[in-house]
Amino acid sequence: MGYCSYVYGVSFDDWITLSVSAIGKPLTKSSLMKVGLRAHNLEKAFNTIHVGFNRKNDYPCTRYYNEPVQSGPFRGEHLDHDKWNHMLDTHYLLQGWDKQTGWQTRKGLESIGLNDVADRLAKVGRLLD
Repeated sequence: MGYCSYVYGVSFDDWITLSVSAIGKPLTKSSLMKVGLRAHNLEKAFNTIHVGFNRKNDYPCTRYYNEPVQSGPFRGEHLDHDKWNHMLDTHYLLQGWDKQTGWQTRKGLESIGLNDVADRLAKVGRLLD
C-alpha cells in the first residue's frame, strides 16, 4: 500500500484505519511500520536480484545536481551531491544495509523476519554477511 502522505493529505492514523478496513485485521502504528519496512526491503531485494541494483542506482539523475530548479519557491536550488551521499549513508545505516555497496545484510533482513530473502540474495551472491 504505497502512498505519499504529502500528496494525499492523510494522517498515519488514517492509514491505519484504511489498512484495517482493507485487510480486516487489527494493526498498530508499530505493526504498520513493520509492514512498510518489510515491503521496502522486499523491493530492494527484488531490484538487487533481478536487475543488479547497487548503491549507484540510489542516486537521482545528474540533472538534479547540475540544473537549478526553474520556478517556484525553490527556484535556483539544486541537489548537493555530498549531502545526498550523507543522507544515503544514514538511510543505509537505519535499514541495516551496507553503505559501500547498497546491498542488504543478513543481519538487517533477519532482524525483520526476512530470512528467506537473505537466503535468496546469498544464493545469487548479492548479500553481505
